[in-house]
Amino acid sequence: MHQVCRKYQGLPWTPPREKGMEANLRSLVNVDVQPNPQPLDPDVLAVAFEARAHPKLVRQMTQESLVLRQKSLQYACQAMSAPREIACFLEAGIVKSLTDAGRDEDNEVRELTTRALARLAREPNGKACLLESDAAIALLLKLGHRENEQQEAVRGNCLAAMIELGRDVPCRAALIAAGGVQQLVSTAPGEVEAL
Repeated sequence: MHQVCRKYQGLPWTPPREKGMEANLRSLVNVDVQPNPQPLDPDVLAVAFEARAHPKLVRQMTQESLVLRQKSLQYACQAMSAPREIACFLEAGIVKSLTDAGRDEDNEVRELTTRALARLAREPNGKACLLESDAAIALLLKLGHRENEQQEAVRGNCLAAMIELGRDVPCRAALIAAGGVQQLVSTAPGEVEAL
């Protein structure tokens, strides 16, 4: 009726909008929702937030894409500035991912991996997790050896991690049992002066 009267008078008319919760829900449901209108490139590091960020970064450290591995390790090294962040990474299983990433052929991945291991070695919780993982200590000894690793930054990070681990009695015993003293004594004479 209103439409006819308005049309006769020459006035524009729009039907009234429904009000209430049911009308609002109907309008929300009828809208097309697209999660990502533009698909992300495979090498884009899309970091989740809060509790989901740490497991996602830990998973991406061992991805097939080299760029993703590098970006996730860079982000993790930056994020490991506080003990709370380190605890979250440890809970997500970073030690196993770092030991896997340490065997990578890329120099930057190995350098970032050893930097993260050295950062973990400074925290008591990190030391405990590194002590539980024999593979992590073996990786530090392997990458800290001049014959196995040519990059000075990687060897320097490994030595820094071993120094931090050597300050704790159980970790020191694990390093000695793994042959760390013999390796350091045999490689020290021919090592670069800075290291």
